[in-house]
Amino acid sequence: IDGEPGRLKAGRFRVEEFRVPLLQAVVQPPAAPQVRPREVALDLAVRYLAGGGAAELPVTVRSEAAPRTLPAFEGFEEFVFANGGVREGTVRRGDPDDTAAAPRRVALPAQELTLDLAGTGRAVLGGLPAVETPLELTAEVEFRGPSGEVQTVAARVPPWNAGGLAGVR
Repeated sequence: IDGEPGRLKAGRFRVEEFRVPLLQAVVQPPAAPQVRPREVALDLAVRYLAGGGAAELPVTVRSEAAPRTLPAFEGFEEFVFANGGVREGTVRRGDPDDTAAAPRRVALPAQELTLDLAGTGRAVLGGLPAVETPLELTAEVEFRGPSGEVQTVAARVPPWNAGGLAGVR
């Protein structure tokens, strides 16, 4: 409106092409804390936004384990937590010769799955590395929507090296 009631200002607009996803996916990690797990099971569900499960939809599950940095615990700034196993000798953080203490990212084998008639399934992530320090396990589920668009959904699971954390001052 151009200051006067009833008068419209001339203008232009464009409508861009875009695609709305037709599917919604959920990756549900275990509710209980994972302490030194050998494997982790994830529940998967894919459904149409208009309703109903994506029956027999093929999905790909990719995952990796990586080191996780713990948050600072208030009041315990002088302590080091979950530093890994005890090794003989003197080891300084950041020492280039300390390769044994440097955890690395580990890619786990990808899995090709087909969801059931309800659009659900379970992926069991095996082959996890030994959990010496807290890790972060990231799992990504990839699938194609009806229009051919590739969609992904991810979840994180924090495997712990112990049921409690000991701090060293």
